[in-house]
Amino acid sequence: MVPDSEQAIPFVLQKGGRAAHLTLGGSGEPLTKTLRYSVRLQDGEHGFAYSPPAQYTIQVVTDRAPRVVLESPARDLTATRQKVLDIRATGNDDYGLASAQIVYSVLNQSTTGKGSIPETSLPIKTDALKDQPLDGSLAFKWSLLDSIPDLSPGDVVHYSVALTDKRPDKPSTTWSEMRRISIVTPAEYVDYVAKQRARLLTQIRELQAVEKKAAANLEEELKTLDGQSTPKDD
Repeated sequence: MVPDSEQAIPFVLQKGGRAAHLTLGGSGEPLTKTLRYSVRLQDGEHGFAYSPPAQYTIQVVTDRAPRVVLESPARDLTATRQKVLDIRATGNDDYGLASAQIVYSVLNQSTTGKGSIPETSLPIKTDALKDQPLDGSLAFKWSLLDSIPDLSPGDVVHYSVALTDKRPDKPSTTWSEMRRISIVTPAEYVDYVAKQRARLLTQIRELQAVEKKAAANLEEELKTLDGQSTPKDD
C-alpha cells in the first residue's frame, strides 16, 4: 500500500498469499484525516507486477453528537405528584447509541421550606439500546414519586431525555428539548381539567357556528346561481 506522498507500507499476507491485512493509524488509533492511497500487487511466484495500481480514498468525516427527539409528552404538563409519565423518544448516532438517561431538576415553589433539587441524571433501563444501534426508539414509564419522593404541590419539574453514543475515546451526550411539569393538588388538578374541557367546548361551539354560517352563505349563493340560470319566458 502506498499513501499519497508517503513511503510504501507492506501488507501482512494471509491464507498463503490469497489475503492481506493492514491496520492504519498505528496502535489502534483512529484516522483523523482523509486518506488517498494506491495498492501495488506483485505475484510472489513469478514476480509479475499489476499496473496501474488501484486507487482508493478513505474519507474521514467529523463525528457528530447523537440526535434525540422527545416525542411524548409533546408539551408542558400540569399534574399531581402521583403522575406517571409515558415517555417516548427517538435518536440516532453514527457510532451507535450506548445509553439513555432522564435528566431532571426541581424548582421548589411550595411552602414546605425544602430546597430545590439540582440537575440529576437517572439511567433509563431499556432493551432498545442493548445492541447499541445506530437508530433507536425508547418507550418507558417514569414515576415522579419514585424519583422525587418529597415532591410537593407548587414544585416545577424540568426534564429532558439524554442519549450518549459509544464513541470509544470520548463519548458524546445530547439532550432533548426540555419539558416542564407543574405540580398541583388533586383539587387544583380537577379544577384545571374542568377549565380545559370548558375551553375546548367553547372552541368547538365557535367552530360549529362558523361552519353553520358558511353553510348558510353557500346555500344563498346556490339559490342566486339557480335564479340566474333559469330561462325567462318570452
